[in-house]
Amino acid sequence: MTRQGTARRLLRRGGMAVLVATLLAGVVDHAATMANASAQPVGARLNLITPDTGVRLPVPPQAQPDLTPARAAGADAAQIASQLPRTSAPAPGAPRRRATGRSTPTRVTTRSVAGQPPGPLTPLRSGPTAFPATAAQRPHLALVSRPGVVVAQPQLGGPAAHPYAQPATTGPADPAIACGDVAGLIAAITSANASAGPTTIRLAEDCTYDLTAPIGATGDGLPPVTSAIIVEGHGAAIRRDPGAPPFRILEVQAGGTLTLRHLAVRGGRGYAGGGILNGGTLTLSDSRVSENAAWFGGGIASVTTSAVLTLDRSRVNDNTASYPFGALGGGIFTAGPLTLLHSWVKDNTASCSGSCTDAFGGGIFSGGTLTTTGSHVSDNTASCSGSCLALGGGMVVAGTAAILGTWVSDNTASCSGSCLAAGGGIEVGGTVVLATSRVTENAASCSGTGCRAAGGGVLADGQLISLKSEIEKNTVRGSTALGGGGIFLWDYTATLSTTKVKRNHPDNCAPAGSISGCV
Repeated sequence: MTRQGTARRLLRRGGMAVLVATLLAGVVDHAATMANASAQPVGARLNLITPDTGVRLPVPPQAQPDLTPARAAGADAAQIASQLPRTSAPAPGAPRRRATGRSTPTRVTTRSVAGQPPGPLTPLRSGPTAFPATAAQRPHLALVSRPGVVVAQPQLGGPAAHPYAQPATTGPADPAIACGDVAGLIAAITSANASAGPTTIRLAEDCTYDLTAPIGATGDGLPPVTSAIIVEGHGAAIRRDPGAPPFRILEVQAGGTLTLRHLAVRGGRGYAGGGILNGGTLTLSDSRVSENAAWFGGGIASVTTSAVLTLDRSRVNDNTASYPFGALGGGIFTAGPLTLLHSWVKDNTASCSGSCTDAFGGGIFSGGTLTTTGSHVSDNTASCSGSCLALGGGMVVAGTAAILGTWVSDNTASCSGSCLAAGGGIEVGGTVVLATSRVTENAASCSGTGCRAAGGGVLADGQLISLKSEIEKNTVRGSTALGGGGIFLWDYTATLSTTKVKRNHPDNCAPAGSISGCV
């Protein structure tokens, strides 16, 4: 039997489409009731996934990436690599800065680039992480985080400052909320939503704001954000009180823009985005989203292709996505653009058991355009039991990704029963460029008669391009270990340029001879 035939037999193609359609059905119903929904029909914005065609998470036209000019000009991998930002991730043992502690400011510079008009969206075929049916249809890598802009190498340095110092962005009417004054915080958000301009809400330093009950039509702990709001946390935390009934912390609706600075969001519960549900534009700066739980997007869920999520020196950790029929994105689920700048996605879990189908993306499930720079995706887990699939312990990329100067380490995809566990570090279902990055000490493992495991570091079920990177010390374990301790090429192509694939177990790449330059 051919390798592709084996893939079709082992990966029950179409299973993920049904799973995601089931999970997002509640989001569609919920979004239809939003008082401040955008003029675009909710169904048009959220009809991303259908059981007959598989997961439909295309990059929106305005954000489609473009590497075509370089390739058309005959650029080789080294020339493409020269276009990438020169950056590297700090070693795992290096000192870590607290998300809300004193730190040296990071200045991110940008430069304009000339881009060609994006091509049309392409049809997708069904599958666990459905992607374009032919290589020619596959969307190209995003080197840009938004149209016409390349994120340049961050410049570290600058004068020492108070950890909560920010540029003056407020006016005399911007409210300051006393410590623990939840009613005042609710009133401030409600007032800001009615304001014509951006509003900055200032919280008390190092204070905890306990939410004790859901409010309003959304059933969240705080009012939905529908305007431009900045919350200066000053080291504060907003959390669901441990004795309160389950509810999400907050939501950003279509047209809303929310920036959180030096703030922790924790303890939320919801079917999508236990901490934050994002349908607009959400930016976290020196902030943390932790200890939340949901069916998908345990910490944060961006559920439309137009929803933009950015993490800058922030952390998403210890969140859980869990559902009896499957789970997606233990830390983050996103259908739109996601950018990580010197941030951590760590210790998150996507899990299911019993009458379980699938668990995808312990740390991140990305269906849009993912760009990571100098970040860490580590110690995340995708696990399931029964007749199921566990894919992408660190991340599942169903769209496009540029993983730059990033460590993907110590993640696990595991399963028990008649199951498949694959892609301990990364499951590539779309197009991924891995540049000056490390994929190390990840594992794909299974237990039980007839279980299968593959791709300890990377499961390449799409297009993988690795430039000046290292894929090492990854492991595949199980009663039927299909191999590919470093990379298992399930379908499509994998291109390695000045990339070291070494010291993986039981082998570096599989099937044997499938990836040029890997032995």
